[in-house]
Amino acid sequence: MSSLSSDLKEIFKIDKFLIALTSVQLFFLIYRIIQNNYLVLIDSVEYFNLAKNILNNFEFHIGGPNSTIEPESYTKRPPLYAVFITIFSGFLNSKALVICIQSLLSISSILIIKSIFKAYFGNINNVLLFLFTFSFLNQFIYSNFIMSEIFLQFLIVISMYVLNKLLNKKSLKYLLYYQILVILLFLTKPVFYLYVIPNILLTYLLCKRINLKFGTIYASIPLLVVFLYCQWNYNRTGSYNFSSIQQINLVNYNLKYFHTNKYGTTYANNINTRIREEAQEINNYSKRLDYMTSTAINHIKKDLLSYLVFHAKGAVRIFIDPGRFDMVNFFKLNSDVKNEVGLLKQINEGGLKSAIDYLKTQPLLIIICFNLVLLFNLIKFLGFLWFLIRKLKQSKLIIWIIFGFILYIAGLTGPLGASRFIIPVLPLYLFISLYGISDFISTTKSFIGLKRP
Repeated sequence: MSSLSSDLKEIFKIDKFLIALTSVQLFFLIYRIIQNNYLVLIDSVEYFNLAKNILNNFEFHIGGPNSTIEPESYTKRPPLYAVFITIFSGFLNSKALVICIQSLLSISSILIIKSIFKAYFGNINNVLLFLFTFSFLNQFIYSNFIMSEIFLQFLIVISMYVLNKLLNKKSLKYLLYYQILVILLFLTKPVFYLYVIPNILLTYLLCKRINLKFGTIYASIPLLVVFLYCQWNYNRTGSYNFSSIQQINLVNYNLKYFHTNKYGTTYANNINTRIREEAQEINNYSKRLDYMTSTAINHIKKDLLSYLVFHAKGAVRIFIDPGRFDMVNFFKLNSDVKNEVGLLKQINEGGLKSAIDYLKTQPLLIIICFNLVLLFNLIKFLGFLWFLIRKLKQSKLIIWIIFGFILYIAGLTGPLGASRFIIPVLPLYLFISLYGISDFISTTKSFIGLKRP
């Protein structure tokens, strides 16, 4: 306990950066409370419905009170974030309480990762740190929506903190804490259920590094929970899968965006409509999901190389996208945001020129914010690449793990690549970029100094 207390004092030490960060977070929080609108996205409504159904009937589905409950409704959203909403809203009495807690988690996540990097690389310029943090507007925007991104981010950050403790303290209890956190990750977002496989290798490497015999067996705990969760889904829906969101994303986003980008909107819509209509004709839910998966994969296999290039572009875009939709949504600069055609759709349909022409039609405030955030995002990505080339090889294992988490999220997001999807690993990416760009500046200064006569 004394070690934890000492860590907390160091992490939350009051300085100019903490004061500035808290001030910005408070501004966004107060603005959202005044707006009094928390369920702004379909995802938000589904999470809140799930929380209500759990609280009222102990039913784990996302359907509203008058909606038809489809099998997909039971597995689309894992339950943990809904439980978080239930507890921290005072059993659904106040949505504002949820975003207050999320604001605290947002600040905490940045400070915890800051302390880890500081221990290995030393202090960072506070002005640069604030500029880099503030220019990640989505960190503050999604803190104030009922969305799972900030909660998931905090779980990932705590996982890094525990792994760092494990490497330093070499105690089996930290390995167990970490495996529990892995379970919490995939019970929050389906993207992490696949992580249980690389987690076996990571656990083996960790145990080998700190000489913990038989510690790798702990990696079987998250794997077992995934199997049990899939069995629970099978009992409820007849399909042994983790989440229906996998098929939804594969057909409606990965495949459709790819076809739109390569063959045009008409072709993409026709293929997408045909797959969904033929799937609906299959009465057996499990076979319906299998059909959607196999059909989408077969289409992708026909153009595998092109798809891999397309997927890689999306993975890179996650680091650069300024988040125009999120700005518009948060500040209510468009009365019909939900039905608006977004920048990602413009890029997929008409390429960069179409996206630039579309951006010109946006409100002046959005154009200014977009370009400023884009500039900082490009600088951060330069810092990220510089860190990869110059500093990663000499870094400690925990930094390699942090880097791996970032690539895991970017790689699985792929064609959906937008700024929202980097939020879960945003503090990790922020500090890699920061120390990368700091080293870039120092190296450039030294090089210029050597060139002077």
